[in-house]
Amino acid sequence: MNQNKSSLSIGLLDNCYHSLKRGYELWNIVKERNDRNDRNADDGWLLKESIIWVHHGIELAFKKMLAQVNECFIFEKLDDEKFWRALGKYKKDNKDYIEVEGTNNISIIHLFNEDVDSKSISFTKALTRAVLMLDIEELYDKPKTDFRKSIDRLTNYRNRLIHFSLDLNIDEVTVLLGELLEPLLTLLKTHIKDSNFRDNYLPKIRDTAKGVQELAKTKTEKNQERIINIMNAFKGKEVPGYIFNQEDDQFRLPTFSKSQENPKYCG
Repeated sequence: MNQNKSSLSIGLLDNCYHSLKRGYELWNIVKERNDRNDRNADDGWLLKESIIWVHHGIELAFKKMLAQVNECFIFEKLDDEKFWRALGKYKKDNKDYIEVEGTNNISIIHLFNEDVDSKSISFTKALTRAVLMLDIEELYDKPKTDFRKSIDRLTNYRNRLIHFSLDLNIDEVTVLLGELLEPLLTLLKTHIKDSNFRDNYLPKIRDTAKGVQELAKTKTEKNQERIINIMNAFKGKEVPGYIFNQEDDQFRLPTFSKSQENPKYCG
């Protein structure tokens, strides 16, 4: 980020870093209150902001990946004549355009300020283009990976918060934000070319989110333990059939094998 008294310039990766880090910073406040058994009404608003910030950071990361291939890929209407005329003029007026391509700042970002219908793509379209153009297996929709499922869940939370209303389970979102982190950072480390972002920004994001990860892991382990205890309690016991809408007087509960009791099968 470059700043003087009269202007502010924020690069795409600077913006991405700030959003991801800010999202986890806000959630750390909730964790600290949880540690003190001091939850209050503000936790819900912090949760809302955390979801929005993290989701925004992921969107910017996808756009950066696309821009590294071709900056035009972050624009919505690639078939619009006005856009291509404006782009041609921009390149002509800025002879060093190619030299700055692929750096932190997107050089043709200035087209957004021109008198031309040059809108940035939505999160959904950025995700779709990243999958198709970069062939990122972790983001495949069919078959849908666990990481993709987590991103889709976060997107659903974000959209409902922005456009309508939502009842949130704090523990569920804590687990989601915690589980998202490592696959997300691995994705960014693999596909973002900027060495400063990889070497300096990503470790700071991981360090900021450490508390959320620890809390998410604790809650996941407790949930897995409860499920395994229920499974172990079945052990082929006979119970009244009406409990499970069975006509028979007695109904035999299943017995689970050791492989089925493995926690990875419980989530």
